[in-house]
Amino acid sequence: MTTAVIIVAAGEGERFGGELPKQYAKLAGKSMLLHSVELFSRLENIDHVIVAINSKHEHIYKALAPSMPEYVFGGARRQDSVYAGLTALAKHNPVKVLTHDAARPLVSPQIITEVVDMLNDFKAVDVANPLQDTIKKNDGGIELLDRSKLYATQTPQGFCYPTLMQLYEKYNDRNATDDISFALWANLNVGLVNGSKHNLKITTPEDHQYAEYLFKMKAL
Repeated sequence: MTTAVIIVAAGEGERFGGELPKQYAKLAGKSMLLHSVELFSRLENIDHVIVAINSKHEHIYKALAPSMPEYVFGGARRQDSVYAGLTALAKHNPVKVLTHDAARPLVSPQIITEVVDMLNDFKAVDVANPLQDTIKKNDGGIELLDRSKLYATQTPQGFCYPTLMQLYEKYNDRNATDDISFALWANLNVGLVNGSKHNLKITTPEDHQYAEYLFKMKAL
């Protein structure tokens, strides 16, 4: 196997509300998580898909479709879920691994392919969406920041599999909000792929409504 992806879907989605965790909420006729699973599963440059789920949601996951990918139980932190996926992937011996948030169901095949390809030249690859708003910092006083040097991180983030395993074994005692943080702590040279404003992370009901609109526009 060459390339695997870990889809992180173990969160509770408390800010989203609703009867189901947000990754299982319906979006354009199917669950948010299923959109990501189906996309990665049909790409020729992805050889294996594994999903990190909450153990409390196992019955929901199994009911999504007749044949769902391999899954592992995630942990309290996002990074605990990723590490569970990394450990389970060891038996498949991947060369490259991507980590993707189930809450980003609108990622494009182009972004995924560019991340996979850039891993030929970098051990870690981030997805960067340039900031459009004027950005300020409030730290006892307001400071204007140069937005040309700032970006919002998206997923999937890509790594050479042995590299990410080593990073987790060294830095997993720290708390990280994404996996590229581990690469930065190790001073690795990180490649950048351009993201998209459509590759949004669905966190609130308003995000969900916007994603519904985007799916509708894609279908036209």
